[in-house]
Amino acid sequence: MLLNSLQVAGLRCFRNPVTLTDFDERVNIIFGPNEAGKSTLVWALILAFCNRHDVGGEQIMAYRPWGTDLSPTIEVEFTAAGKRYRLEKGFLDQAKSILSEQTGGSYLRLADGKRA
Repeated sequence: MLLNSLQVAGLRCFRNPVTLTDFDERVNIIFGPNEAGKSTLVWALILAFCNRHDVGGEQIMAYRPWGTDLSPTIEVEFTAAGKRYRLEKGFLDQAKSILSEQTGGSYLRLADGKRA
């Protein structure tokens, strides 16, 4: 699997959307000062690929930016087996999960909810 882009919003220190693109096929390094959000970006990938969108409890609540009622959203575009996909995850108040495949110039839904 190759990562193409990562967008997070409402996740820990990222209240507004932040997008990373131009990942290398071999090695990528996330660097920056302390408390800049490096670990949060890694957690975003873990949440997107390893957690269901309807997860609840204090653990997921801890991902909200402090002092807000924002709901974390994550969008990951990736390539696997020569095909490009987009996974959209929303948590808490905006719980959703959508997996789409790029066909031509647009994305077509493959699955949503628990199946995505």
